[in-house]
Amino acid sequence: MRTVGLFILLGFASAISNKDVYKIHFITIDGEDKALKEFSGKKIMIVILPTTQTADDSAFLRSVVKASENYSNKISVIGMPSFDDGYNEADSNKVAYFYRMSMGRTITISKAMYTRKTSHGKQHSLFSWLTHADQNGHFDTDATGVGEKFFINENGELYGIISAKGQLNNQLMDQMVNN
Repeated sequence: MRTVGLFILLGFASAISNKDVYKIHFITIDGEDKALKEFSGKKIMIVILPTTQTADDSAFLRSVVKASENYSNKISVIGMPSFDDGYNEADSNKVAYFYRMSMGRTITISKAMYTRKTSHGKQHSLFSWLTHADQNGHFDTDATGVGEKFFINENGELYGIISAKGQLNNQLMDQMVNN
């Protein structure tokens, strides 16, 4: 009986130490303040977007759009450029145009943010939550770069991370969205 009480207490302590992801805000490339709370009740895929305009980058962006369209009733997709992965503020208009031409308005796109733990205190609060177990309750890892995907469930819990090298396809999306 005493062991059961200890596990319940540890579970409770873990739950209260996790930061509520729905309190985090970000600014879209259109200058709109968005709260993750607006996405509650659906799964969320957060993906680090490329900032270069190569054929491979365009193909990747099309795969993000396809995933968003195919699973729109189950998942919201939020993409973001990363200062840590080559985003340059001087190119913001050109990059925003590239995103809109490649993806339309299918997904929510944030302004660039620092995504890595090594950003010397500049890491955006969203990526701090995604990469620190004491905030998300599960994973302690660093963002690996363009194409990395983070999955948050309907209850605001981080339940999956797919590396930058993991291909965004129907099999992956079926597994991440339907489990």
